[in-house]
Amino acid sequence: MSGISPAGRLYVQIQERSFKGADVISFLRHLLMHITGKILVVLDGCQIHRSNEIKKFLVEDAEKRIWIDAFLHIVRI
Repeated sequence: MSGISPAGRLYVQIQERSFKGADVISFLRHLLMHITGKILVVLDGCQIHRSNEIKKFLVEDAEKRIWIDAFLHIVRI
């Protein structure tokens, strides 16, 4: 997972196992601590991005600072 701040700072989380909902929430919390203002998050259609755990975090804990844009377009070759 990665993110770029408006100032151009790169934030990256790498791990050897599959990402779970808790990992995504941990990364989003990290971004909230280090980036001021609103945050745009672009998600693909991965199932963990649609988990109830993440939905609950976004509604209850994201302090209305996270804006989600789902990138769900599929390119067929």
